[in-house]
Amino acid sequence: MQPGDIFQSYHFKFNNGETSNKLIILITDPNQSTVYYFVLTTTQNNRGLRRNTPGCYANELGGYYFFQKGTDWFRDDTWILFEVYKKKAEDILIESLSKNNLIDKGTMKKDNFRALIKCMKKSQDIERSVKALLPY
Repeated sequence: MQPGDIFQSYHFKFNNGETSNKLIILITDPNQSTVYYFVLTTTQNNRGLRRNTPGCYANELGGYYFFQKGTDWFRDDTWILFEVYKKKAEDILIESLSKNNLIDKGTMKKDNFRALIKCMKKSQDIERSVKALLPY
């Protein structure tokens, strides 16, 4: 596992307890901590997010980054939401192996991942403690 890896989580559990099939992106280096930090992706524009202009929206609607379809691994227009979720290393192992819930789908291109991280560091909605763990 490395920062920028994209995972399919078939039963991703949100903070409110609901579950959904989601693509999530690892944003921190798993070699630096026993807690992994992820952000969510969505292809559904249910929040009024900007659609036609790819790039950084650090301080709009909780912060997000927009990639047009065909970028990296994303088959559809994709918003990476700055909703940070953390998981313990042992939970990742359990989800990957015994539950078969977390499947590695690929890795973002380095320049696109770097742009995402730079954008996240500009966001007022990302906690300082999380920003300190982000690469670059």
